[in-house]
Amino acid sequence: MNIFKYVIASLIFSSFPITLQSNIPEEEMLIIDSELADYNGKNIILQGNVVIEHMLGTISANHMTLHTAKKKEFGPFGLLEMHDRVKLNFRDGEVLSCAKAEVDYQALTGSFFGNEVQEFVTYTESEVEKKEGKTALAPLNVKSRRMTIRLASKEMKGDKKLPKNNVSALTADEQVTVNYNNDFTVIADHAIYQRMSEDKEAEKAGALPGIITMKSAKVDGTCQVSNLEGDVIRADQIGIDTVKLQLTFNDPKGTLKRNDSAKGIKQIDFSAEKLVWDDLAGVLALSKQVVLNQQGMGKLETPHEVRFYQHIVNHKKVLKAIESLSETVLTYREEDKNFSHTLSCSGPVTVDHEKMETRLVSNKNDFGDIDEARQVHFEDSQGEIFADKVLIKYALLKGSISVSKIYLVGNVKIYNRLNSAEDETIVVLQYALADRVDFRPHTKEMLFKSSNTTRRVLFFDKTNNLQVSAPALKIIRDKATGIDSIKGDGDVRFSLLESEFEQLRKRFSLCVDTAKNEKNASTFTGDR
Repeated sequence: MNIFKYVIASLIFSSFPITLQSNIPEEEMLIIDSELADYNGKNIILQGNVVIEHMLGTISANHMTLHTAKKKEFGPFGLLEMHDRVKLNFRDGEVLSCAKAEVDYQALTGSFFGNEVQEFVTYTESEVEKKEGKTALAPLNVKSRRMTIRLASKEMKGDKKLPKNNVSALTADEQVTVNYNNDFTVIADHAIYQRMSEDKEAEKAGALPGIITMKSAKVDGTCQVSNLEGDVIRADQIGIDTVKLQLTFNDPKGTLKRNDSAKGIKQIDFSAEKLVWDDLAGVLALSKQVVLNQQGMGKLETPHEVRFYQHIVNHKKVLKAIESLSETVLTYREEDKNFSHTLSCSGPVTVDHEKMETRLVSNKNDFGDIDEARQVHFEDSQGEIFADKVLIKYALLKGSISVSKIYLVGNVKIYNRLNSAEDETIVVLQYALADRVDFRPHTKEMLFKSSNTTRRVLFFDKTNNLQVSAPALKIIRDKATGIDSIKGDGDVRFSLLESEFEQLRKRFSLCVDTAKNEKNASTFTGDR
């Protein structure tokens, strides 16, 4: 086998094909290794396991043509044409392989294509560990049918000209696939990768250092990300920050798969205007017009921000909690009863998957108080509830999540609407005030409590004129008859004082004649 191998410091195209100069700086050196070579006075044509080594790195192909540069500052060659098993191993560690390629040093661009034999162009960056204050970079693989790159311009380092980065930008088109951090896979119609740059003017002009931006090429095009956990997110545009290890989404719609059989958590469907997925911190931040749907916990809606907190358990991403920052509405629908419950909260809402509970807290006004307009508000066809704080406990029942307990704390106000047994069109009204209420949905048992000896639980059934004032009160519903029984604890009165009616009037805008009730007030302990 004849080997054509030269070290080229400078090429002078005259009657001699190549002139060697040994005093050229090392960074300008060019090594060519090929089985066959042909020089026609202008270009060099190389065939058979061609390998070129120079300041870009190592370029190999089965066929290569080196076109001479028109201007000396671009080096000996202005254009490289390659085909058949093309591979570029760049100086900084990137690898690009394809079927056909053109690298134009004068324009600082490269074009890469697939063919029938090798369909896709592949660009790879290996993982870089964080050390000596440098930022860690996750592994990256980009694949598409067509790809173009822009080479970085040279900078002075002492008396030498060296490239800042070999690849400053990359564009991929047609069936683009991006695999990031050996976890996330993005498929899209179009992708642009802007490498890190210290060029502040370029940043002001709109460059996105360290960002891969992917989008669909048409309205019904492809742009979605999936990962090893089975999560799938579709978006108008997806970005990957390879330095911050973050993914960003415009108008995301997707599903988070969280198959936790021990807690009955199956999946969460969501939509929003924005999503930032901080993979390093394990936080997903959804913002603006957020809607979540989770089996067993219902639907969550907010115009603000919702955060998902994840942690790693047995090498898997596990959902730890969901937090909505403010102005949240939770809707839970009992499909078997065609019945919906709605919870509204002005303050933060936290769905804790580890503890299997949801916490709702009201925002305070400028004076540090919680007015009724800011309280947590519960409503369904049977009534309304107001409280400063709400804690909802969940349990796993027959493989599904269901509400087991509800705790209402702080200035609790309950307004019940009950259908009359005699006439379903008649609405029976019930009113209750307490400092705390514990409710068990499955048994319909409610325990009303006061916070101290000076405050009392107040209950009033307007239609039946049932009045109760007590330190504590329990209402139990009979499963067979559906009739409620009331049991007081401590100093129980079955007639309200005028001052107590005044409290009801203020909270409920209640109109009632209390003269007779005041006169006949009695005190005793017992059941009703």
